[in-house]
Amino acid sequence: MTESTADVPVHLRIDHLPPGQACGSARPRGSWWLPAGATGQLGYELRLGRSDPGGGFDVAWESGYRASLRSVLVGLDVPESAHRAPEWQVRVRTDLGLSGWSAPAPWTVTGLPAALGTACWIEPDEPVIPPPGRRPAYRLRHEFSFPAASPPPRPGRPRTACTSCSSTATGSATWS
Repeated sequence: MTESTADVPVHLRIDHLPPGQACGSARPRGSWWLPAGATGQLGYELRLGRSDPGGGFDVAWESGYRASLRSVLVGLDVPESAHRAPEWQVRVRTDLGLSGWSAPAPWTVTGLPAALGTACWIEPDEPVIPPPGRRPAYRLRHEFSFPAASPPPRPGRPRTACTSCSSTATGSATWS
C-alpha cells in the first residue's frame, strides 16, 4: 500500500468535538474515518507528539498496536503524562492492509478545572421503560447558583460533547 491521502485515516475527532475544541474528559475517546475503500478495521496505533517544520512528527508517546474493530468513540487510554502533546495521529490495519499515519490533528484534552467538581449521570426516573418507538423525548435542565467563592465557568472552558453551560454575570448557570 502506498501512502497518499487516500490511504490514511481522516476526520480525527476527540469525543465528536470539532478539531481544536477543548475536551475536558479524563478518558477521551477518539473517532476517525477509515481510508478510502476500506470496509473494516482490524486494529490501530495511536501516537501523540508535535509536527516538525520538515514535515516529520516528533513522537512523545505511542500506544503500540491495538486489535480493535472500532473506529468510533474508541477509548484511547492515553496516560495523563502524555496529554501535554499538542497533536495526535492514528494509523489503522484494515482489509486493505496497514495504512499510513493520518495527518496530525489537534490534541486538546485538558483536565477539568477543580472548581467544577464532579458530575454524575443524569437520567429521567422511569420505573417502567417503554419499548423503542414509544419513549418520550426528555429535556433535562436544571438551574443553580455558584457560591460566591466559585465563579461560573467562562466561555472556552473545557466541556464534554454532551454538556453545555450558559452562565450569567450574576453567577447563575443553566446546564443542558
